[in-house]
Amino acid sequence: MQKKIVDYPLSMFPQVYETERPDYTSIALGQGKIVLVVDNSTFSVVLPATLFNLIEISPDNFRMALDNSFIRMLRIVSILVATILPALYVALVGYHPELLPTTLALTIAESRNNIPFPIYLEAIMMIFALDVLVEASLRLPSFVGQTIGIVGGLVIGQAAVEAGLVSNTMIIVSASTAITSFTLPTWHLISSWRIARYLLVLMSSLLGIFGLIIGIAYLTFHLCNLSSFGKPYLSPATPLNPKELWNLFSRLKNNQFSKTK
Repeated sequence: MQKKIVDYPLSMFPQVYETERPDYTSIALGQGKIVLVVDNSTFSVVLPATLFNLIEISPDNFRMALDNSFIRMLRIVSILVATILPALYVALVGYHPELLPTTLALTIAESRNNIPFPIYLEAIMMIFALDVLVEASLRLPSFVGQTIGIVGGLVIGQAAVEAGLVSNTMIIVSASTAITSFTLPTWHLISSWRIARYLLVLMSSLLGIFGLIIGIAYLTFHLCNLSSFGKPYLSPATPLNPKELWNLFSRLKNNQFSKTK
């Protein structure tokens, strides 16, 4: 159904979002959004959806102002780290090791001394194994999935290092990527940035840091060009609305309580 109602069905970024929680739905209605409810379906579709809407969750409205602002900034930074870190690692180690501190460059070179694969193939293998592990843990029952995800990640990572297939540094990069990606509250958004991660790694493997910059610029242009039912996808960042952007990250006025007499 989403492919028939969105403005850009070929885009990998979600332009509507689904929810089965009544608090999400009521908050969306209070914000003036449209909610589609379909018979025999537990999910309702909320539209329009922007990038900043997808990083919000209903408990944010009950946090203190400073805590709310910090959490939202943390999610945005996590998006950047989870998307760019593997590609940046490939670009720096494979093409521009002179940009790294000498001690760090020597440590990475020592850890990759006996690795038979090039750096880009090592990165793709690890993030692919990570995605397979995540999908497998999601399909299992909840009381088994978490255990399989943690134990499987530790066992596979340690076995891969001992077998000389990947380096210790690549394990750290993959783990950091996984942890930061799970800070996002919307699974559809996580999947979108997961695809972008592969594209950036491929660009970095071809042109190094220049390929990474080209890939980031393409993603930025694509996001700026997107819209959800006429609303710009990066609103209120672009087109810039300073007041709405300030209210998005700071709710000091909403969290100030008047003194009771």
